Amino acid sequence: MWMFTRFGFFSIVDNSEQTPRTVAVRARCKSHLANLQKAFKLSAKILELPDRDYGFRIILSTGDWKYIASEICKDAEQTDNFKERVKTSLPYDYGYAHWLSLVWGDGRKFQETRIPDHDATD
Repeated sequence: MWMFTRFGFFSIVDNSEQTPRTVAVRARCKSHLANLQKAFKLSAKILELPDRDYGFRIILSTGDWKYIASEICKDAEQTDNFKERVKTSLPYDYGYAHWLSLVWGDGRKFQETRIPDHDATD
């Protein structure tokens, strides 16, 4: 699952083959995981794997991840403009904010060029 949050961008995948009942929270920027560590007082170490698609990750229990994801969802209730929320979050990350604008623009293009879905019951 991908998550764009005010803390950064994360790709979350099951890690149970390595350690039962865990997830790998992966990121392309170490600072995004550091933001998550600080916000949720995580003791999990940031692993650096420069040869991997996502060069940084932390391993969390599924219970810890469910709590964090729940808190991130609550955080979303406190804003009506996500990109602006990122700009006022700490620390400000120009590159991430710019990337969010690109994602927003690509999403808009996708919406405008989308072939209407056809419901089989029509």
